[in-house]
Amino acid sequence: MILAEQLMKAIHNAMGSATRVTGAWPFVAPDEATYPFATYSVVSEIQESTFNTDMGAIQVQFSVFDDNPSPSDTVRALCEIEAMFDRRTISIPCSAVNFVCSHKTTNGVRYLDQDHYWQGTATYEMTLAKPKNDDLDSSSSESSSP
Repeated sequence: MILAEQLMKAIHNAMGSATRVTGAWPFVAPDEATYPFATYSVVSEIQESTFNTDMGAIQVQFSVFDDNPSPSDTVRALCEIEAMFDRRTISIPCSAVNFVCSHKTTNGVRYLDQDHYWQGTATYEMTLAKPKNDDLDSSSSESSSP
């Protein structure tokens, strides 16, 4: 789980340069967030796609929310997220990981009638590679800090 925490920090750093959203938060945006905004969260750690002990995969979902009558701002924000993460390598502030390579697996936009806003989502599979002969077993246990 420590790798997921490090990945979330790297995503937070990268999303700081986003211009199509007013802000990006892990999991849930604050009540005072103004539209359009984004959230991101770890969906799962993908064990079955790990082909050896030197690689691992984490699935991350980005969501964009906008109250504009048109989905155009939501789509533009998703395009910016795609430009930042799809088929890109991002830096992770962790000595136990060499790189993170990201690939989009799904996306979509829908209008939520009851709440009167657009929601766009994109899911990415992020592959993490650790240095050769590095033991992450102790790092894979859950961390005691939030």
